[in-house]
Amino acid sequence: MEEWIKCVGQAPGVWSPYAHLEELLGRPTDHSEVTERRLQLLHAELESLKPNPGLICLIDELDEAGVPFGIASNSVQSWVADNLTRIGLLDRFKVISTRDRVKHPKPAPDAYLATCSGLRADPVWSVSLEDSASGVGAAVAAGMFSIAVPSEMTRIMDFSGANQMVDSLEELSLAGIRAAIVAARTQAQL
Repeated sequence: MEEWIKCVGQAPGVWSPYAHLEELLGRPTDHSEVTERRLQLLHAELESLKPNPGLICLIDELDEAGVPFGIASNSVQSWVADNLTRIGLLDRFKVISTRDRVKHPKPAPDAYLATCSGLRADPVWSVSLEDSASGVGAAVAAGMFSIAVPSEMTRIMDFSGANQMVDSLEELSLAGIRAAIVAARTQAQL
């Protein structure tokens, strides 16, 4: 896991799982064969994909309050759209910025800045919910308040750059998020 985590939330090329596998095996591998098998396993797993606990309640609350929200992802557009469609949430997000739609991927702030721009939201008063350290870095670079929500896979990452960390989206509410932003921005002005 310590090796695999090097590529989570990163743009391609930061760490190569193929090179790591070949190093472990001591021989070259057939990348197309490995990719085909990996995709078979991945697609089988994605069939049981469900929204993270608390996500539906949170986006319902944001919608009800008229708070705009979107997605800034280091994945490609097709991956994000396919998975949101799979869980029935594609139409809930007004703006989706992905690494193939911005100049620089995370940890650069481009995806977050594009999402904020599309939502006509000031990044300084916007919040990121992030499951990777590079995502937290991107949000902070964009000037946003960053809440880390690690997944089972990313729990071992360093989230010290986040303004806040929670174990689950179920811990978040609009009122709590607003209070945390105001407190952080007030503290920063002192």
